[in-house]
Amino acid sequence: MGALPQYDGYTTDYIQPQQFKDYYYPNDRAGTLWYHDHVMDFTARNINMGLAGFYLVEDPHEAELNLPQGEY
Repeated sequence: MGALPQYDGYTTDYIQPQQFKDYYYPNDRAGTLWYHDHVMDFTARNINMGLAGFYLVEDPHEAELNLPQGEY
């Protein structure tokens, strides 16, 4: 489940001040995903400093697996 190349935030995908770029992620399969910046020459440093995050994507099939839920 990866992002399409144009949404992968490669290091030279510059966005000028006062401009923006929309990224699209379908989130169509269950999984634990993580995200971080791709700033040229600073990605590892930024991740090590905690500038990363994750999110969970759930789907109906996952609910059928009888996995632990709730607080645990």
